[in-house]
Amino acid sequence: MNEFRLEKECSIQLMYYNAEANLLDIRDVVLTFSMVTSAYSNDPADLAEAQLKQNISFAKASSFVERCLHGSIIFDNVISTIGLTLENNLITVPDVTENTFVASLICKLNSIVDEDTTIHSIKMFDKYDKLKYTYKIEEKNTDYPLPKQTDWLGEYPYWETPWWYRDDITTYDKGATTEEEYKDWQKERKEGNVDKENRIWFDEIEKEVIKLYTEMKNEQEPTSPKKGEVISIDFANKKKEDNT
Repeated sequence: MNEFRLEKECSIQLMYYNAEANLLDIRDVVLTFSMVTSAYSNDPADLAEAQLKQNISFAKASSFVERCLHGSIIFDNVISTIGLTLENNLITVPDVTENTFVASLICKLNSIVDEDTTIHSIKMFDKYDKLKYTYKIEEKNTDYPLPKQTDWLGEYPYWETPWWYRDDITTYDKGATTEEEYKDWQKERKEGNVDKENRIWFDEIEKEVIKLYTEMKNEQEPTSPKKGEVISIDFANKKKEDNT
């Protein structure tokens, strides 16, 4: 089995919301993730397919970190009214600790990349505290130290699956306080195609990578050796989908 490995380092800003003090703790961090994509033979077609999958996975993961996570506000499961008036992306976690956040993040990235790609490690370096938090896994289907939906959101979670297991752009979860509220949300979710809308961002990225990859391959001479290349896409003007 052949493997294509990549590591990406991203400088981003995160804000942790402290409910007791009613303040935002702003953190400048360097987030690094390592990924590996497997090719199951030396056949040129299999290697080319693995390279394409690697590029798609890399584009999804890096854009998620740089365009979605950057500037996000991290809450615990008790959402303050401050979160209803901000344009920042919201991240809800069972508890506002670095270890929980990093565990949920490596889980999320593995949910959005290709099935033959694994994010093996995430490192988050806090520039102020000079602390580095690392989470490593050996296999993709790992048991993460994260709760089930009903364990932290109550009887009526908006989604059956936590955001860190959803292959979409969302980083938010919420629980309804009544059965009526839950049914109203499920109706709105279905009629508004909410799940599909939350995947559009990644669908567009995949289409763009395939387009660029195909163009790049078509420009190569037939006798040229095939080289592993990473396709670069400018996501600066891409619009993020809002978490519902």
